[in-house]
Amino acid sequence: MSESSADPKGKNQKILVIFGGIIVLALLIVIIVLSLSQINQKKVAAVTQQAITVQSTSAITQENTPEVLVTSTPTILVPEATATKVLPTATVAIPLSIAENGLQIRCLASDSSLPIDAAASFSDTLFAVSEIAPTAEGIKLTIPVRACAVFVTFTQPLKEDVQVEIFQASDSQSWYTRSLVNDGQSENTYFTVLSHQYIIDPPYWNLNYRMRVQGPTQTYWEGPLLVSRIFAGLCWEGSVPDPVTLKCPNADKLEREPHPDMPTLVPGGIHN
Repeated sequence: MSESSADPKGKNQKILVIFGGIIVLALLIVIIVLSLSQINQKKVAAVTQQAITVQSTSAITQENTPEVLVTSTPTILVPEATATKVLPTATVAIPLSIAENGLQIRCLASDSSLPIDAAASFSDTLFAVSEIAPTAEGIKLTIPVRACAVFVTFTQPLKEDVQVEIFQASDSQSWYTRSLVNDGQSENTYFTVLSHQYIIDPPYWNLNYRMRVQGPTQTYWEGPLLVSRIFAGLCWEGSVPDPVTLKCPNADKLEREPHPDMPTLVPGGIHN
């Protein structure tokens, strides 16, 4: 009897132990589940907070950042560098010519003692210098003189030999040629001296020449050159006296005696 009654009690204890273990295990499971749930909640909260922070930051950035309008930008095509051929600049050459009123002849009086090879001698009017400019009829020289200088002012300095040429009126070949040289005062002004007897003191009353200012390729001026003495008048018989001695050509005393009905002197003339 006693053994039978003890067995049921032991079985009950075993059942209680098993049931208690199940309860403990269930509690452990519940605790683990709750712990995991809290961890997940914290993670979710952290993620949510991070998302909220990001959204807030983004909103602030968008609020503080001015709106930029994107417009179409024209495309600039940069040409490739190529070698540029530099063409020479065209320069307009000023033609060489005689300047306006740039031709003059100046002569020294016969009794002048100034050197005739210096341009300055022909520039001082205090020493009886006569100045002649060309006219429509040419250049007229009144002789006798000591020497004459031709002054020519050009539009630019000379780079070539330019000469003054004297011709007989009917000849094509010059008989007297002089080269122009700078006068030492202006780079554009040149002169040459005419000292030949048949220009400054020829044994004639009048001589007709042609004068030319000639370069290698062009003529700068050309015109008549009239050399003449102041005429003393006709001899008593109507002849022309010698231009140098002023003597009448008729030396016969008998022929030179005046007739009763003739005046002894031609008005303005010469009676030897």
